[in-house]
Amino acid sequence: MSNLTIKQLDWQFDDVDFYFNPANREFSAFMNNIGFMAVGLERYFCKAMKDAEARITDPAVLEECKMFNRQEMVHSKAHYKHCKALIAKYPGLQEALDRCIEMFDKLYERESLKYHLSYMGGLESAFTPLFGTIIDHRDVLFGGDARVSSLFLWHFCEEIEHRSSAITVYNHIIGEHLYRMRNIKPMMAHGREVSLMLQDVFRKSVPDFDTENYFLTWSQVLPKWTARKMGWKILLSQLPFYPHDGQRLPAYFAEWNRRYDAGEDMRTAYKGPALAAA
Repeated sequence: MSNLTIKQLDWQFDDVDFYFNPANREFSAFMNNIGFMAVGLERYFCKAMKDAEARITDPAVLEECKMFNRQEMVHSKAHYKHCKALIAKYPGLQEALDRCIEMFDKLYERESLKYHLSYMGGLESAFTPLFGTIIDHRDVLFGGDARVSSLFLWHFCEEIEHRSSAITVYNHIIGEHLYRMRNIKPMMAHGREVSLMLQDVFRKSVPDFDTENYFLTWSQVLPKWTARKMGWKILLSQLPFYPHDGQRLPAYFAEWNRRYDAGEDMRTAYKGPALAAA
């Protein structure tokens, strides 16, 4: 299991642009999709994990569950701040936030705790290969507004930090590998439904929205071998007994924590490939 810490950063996002990295508009739109989704998704995760606490019999797993929840609540609040700043500039985006929260609230009401934990265990398992690859290639993908780039890189580092928490809770309470794997397809379908809704609202609400499809073909923005390797690792992450805690972590993960511990203001730490700290 992981050794989680709670880092409270006072994020400020006054006057932010939708395309926070003008050099990579498609990726900027994709990150905004993740940001709006994170508010509803992580509220959903927190409610499910809170429900799970009463069924956990191992004190170490219970502590992991509680610390995971605390981290996810911090993430949701940070992205909420960013979303509200975007809404101040593009008022129509309030619909995106409201509908995203509603879609995850309805999922919580409709399905069982067993389903919620399988959804969470499967999705969180995929985050280390996905976000680890994004972190490794941050100089290709991020840039522009240092506040927004730094927000996402902080979040992705913390997702990697608690990479085994959700699957640990699922295995402790449920432990049915086939059930979780059967739910991968509906989980992906639900995520795509939310993303399509967000894309539709973005198109209506952002005057200069020109991103035809932010469901990225990763081989278009990353080396083809890197994109293939990331895809394989995501598939492998869904298998039973996958060693989540044994995965190689990006060097930036340790760098981020080292700089945070040294007292650097990590809210604007990533300033782009040319200006990023060594």
